[in-house]
Amino acid sequence: MNNLLAGVARRVISPGKGMYLVGYEDRSGGARTVHDDLYATALALHDGKSMAVLITADILCLHGDVVGRVKDRIEKKTAVPRDNILVCCSHTHSGPVGYAPEKITPVDRARHLLRRLLLLPAGLRQPRGIGFNRRYLRFLADRCFEAAVEAVAGLRPAAIEGGAGEAEEAVNRRELTETGEMVIGVNEGGSVDRAVRVLRVKDGERTMAVIVNHACHAVTLGPNNYAVSADWVGAMRSMVEARAGGMCLFIQGACGNINPRTELWTEDNFPDLQRIGGLVGHEVLRVLERVKPLRTSPVAAARRVLDAELETPVELKGLPVRKIYCTMLRRLTGYPGFIIEPFLALRYPWKTRVDKTNGGYTTPIELNALRVGDAVIAAVSVEPFVETGLAVAGASPAPMTLFAGYTNGMTSYLPTAEEHARGGYEVNLVPYVYRLPGIYAAGVEAAVVKELGEMIASLYRP
Repeated sequence: MNNLLAGVARRVISPGKGMYLVGYEDRSGGARTVHDDLYATALALHDGKSMAVLITADILCLHGDVVGRVKDRIEKKTAVPRDNILVCCSHTHSGPVGYAPEKITPVDRARHLLRRLLLLPAGLRQPRGIGFNRRYLRFLADRCFEAAVEAVAGLRPAAIEGGAGEAEEAVNRRELTETGEMVIGVNEGGSVDRAVRVLRVKDGERTMAVIVNHACHAVTLGPNNYAVSADWVGAMRSMVEARAGGMCLFIQGACGNINPRTELWTEDNFPDLQRIGGLVGHEVLRVLERVKPLRTSPVAAARRVLDAELETPVELKGLPVRKIYCTMLRRLTGYPGFIIEPFLALRYPWKTRVDKTNGGYTTPIELNALRVGDAVIAAVSVEPFVETGLAVAGASPAPMTLFAGYTNGMTSYLPTAEEHARGGYEVNLVPYVYRLPGIYAAGVEAAVVKELGEMIASLYRP
């Protein structure tokens, strides 16, 4: 018997002009216009006993503090447990910052001004500061909360259908050069997850929502773009909604090492955006023609936090966290030491949580699994490599498994042990941009796969 109730709602979360668009290190200023609106879309699901909320947002990633405030408000207003709420980010590289301090002191403002002065003239081309970033993230949190509350208030009888297809627009980007250097390029022999997983939530014969899960970086628009955009995800969503009806929620998969096949970045890559979005969108529509009914109960969730070990360079062990990441970024980028902190503060505002252990440091990774009958969403608060998503889905007992990266927070790329050994941008550099005092240890990814596998199994245990 199907007892499912579902509700869906949406809010616009596009930032104003001047917001720094994160995702590339070489943008020199803030947003100049909005090409296509960014959205936060909430889907509420209730099986008569338990309720969950899925929120998808068009943003690179959201800090765990921001997500926590959203979840606290939703739980207080709707009684949906925090562990039953997923906030998934699409990972667009043409969207706003995902962190700002909730409290800004006069000292913070003075430090921010000093950092801008140190980056002259580039600092002057950044027209908005930490106060603007904080106002935006409060606005975003409000919109996510409103969408969730409206979705819960609009619960009505529903059914779910599911299916999967394949898209050919993505390519593994970790290319090993003839000199043995790992670069971002094209690796034709590398792993790719072609699957386009689709769930349709129906109210009778009417489509309420379409959930799309696929792994491909939202980077058709490069660093020369200064227009706010959901990237190819927005084009796909517009196509699906125009032809299938309802609201489309996109869950970004394990795309850490997966890029779309696009031309060279210019000041106008919008044709690539439409082409890639159209390829995935057409496949979603094709899958919708042959989806099959799925069981919709129970609605159940599991959550764990993994204390992930970090590898700190031997010669830097024992130093303060800030000293470690600044030293490593200076070594790896060649930037003068005095520029590192100002550059990070303007181009990628963030803070990290690390815990000191006897042998070094750990940082928390949040793991979530949300079951809705035959379908489960496995989610991680990292930027996962495609192999991780494939491993989790391949071992899952669920008839249909969706894998979500960039969910309920963010703590850098998570490479597999094999890719850890190969190094490169994702492995050796980005953890320090996230202010971590080291890179993930080689065994962390396997531990994540194991934990998620146990969590999913527990949700399907008789």
